[in-house]
Formats: sequence, C-alpha cells, structure tokens
Amino acid sequence: LSASRGESSSTEAPPSPKHPAIAGTPQEDIVQETMQRLKSRGIRLVAHGVQCDPKRVWIRLDDETSSVTWQTEFPRRVPTSTGEVSIVLMRGSLHKIALPNILYIDVGKKTTALKKRENKHVSDHLCFSLLTQNGSLDLQANSLLERDSLVSCFSIVLDSIHSQDWRKLYEESPPPSQVSSSRSGNGYNIPSDLVEV
Repeated sequence: LSASRGESSSTEAPPSPKHPAIAGTPQEDIVQETMQRLKSRGIRLVAHGVQCDPKRVWIRLDDETSSVTWQTEFPRRVPTSTGEVSIVLMRGSLHKIALPNILYIDVGKKTTALKKRENKHVSDHLCFSLLTQNGSLDLQANSLLERDSLVSCFSIVLDSIHSQDWRKLYEESPPPSQVSSSRSGNGYNIPSDLVEV
C-alpha cells in the first residue's frame, strides 16, 4: 500500500537479512540463491545434539506448512542387479518446527550442544542455532559464507512472521549458561537427539 494511493504509509520495515551478530550481510544475490535452495531441495548441514553425535541433515523451508523441516541423512547398502553392493544416501523421518515458534537465531557456538568438548574442533564461525521456547536446532554450515547466508535467510523469514522485534529479544536474551534447558515432548517435533536437553 503506497501513500500515493491516498493511504498512510506503513511504519513497518520490510524483512531484512541483517542480524546483530553478523557485521557484513552477504550480497543480495547470494542470499536469494540460498533462500531458493532452502525452499526447493534443501541444504545439507550438520546438526549437533547434547546426547548424540553430530549428524548430517537436510534443512528445508516449507512454505505450505510454514515450517522449517529437517531429515537425517544416512548410508544404506543396496544390492545392484550384478550382485554387488552399492551405498546410497537416504533421508530419514521428516521433522519440523513451525516458523512462528522460532524466537530468534543464535550465531556461533552458544548452546550446550555446540559447546560440548567433542565439538571443540568445530569453528565458531560455522555454527548457528534456531531457538524456540523449549529447545534449539543447533547447526553447522560448511563455510562462513554459507552460515551467514543461512542466518540472513532466517532473519528475513522471522521478520516476515513475527510482529515483535525478534532482534531485540536476541540482544536481551540471557547468556547461554542461563538459558533454561529444553524438555522432550515439547510439541515442536524436535527429536531429543537434536535439541538442547
């Protein structure tokens, strides 16, 4: 709605790729390409959990259900017609978090799952978490540019779905050590092996 049509202009800002923890937002074409991949086939990342080893997962934005979905990737041995065995990468059960349930995006290794001693070799610059009231989906990207592009995409999405300023909530959030732990069966379908418990 524009003011030129006789209506008052909106004071609401358009969705922005900016996140307080990232100094320079990736170029617009990179963010758009990342968003397209998120909405189509998905992006292969590593998910970290408190009570499990890191796992390869495919993360996807599902516009139809207004959710972020993920599936664990695992190898399966499949016999070929010649009798040999081939390894095929399969995807596990579909899990999802409704987008309105994501409060904000943490950047870096802030959660218990990402701070585990076993993950000390994982670079802080590759990690981010999607935080809900009852848990987190803790992810590791393949590069700094991919991490920043994904954070920018989720920043745009949160701007689109939240009426309150999620960036302010992020900046006012308590230090990670004071964040209450999540419980299983929280209604967000975050499996206990991928949430902070």
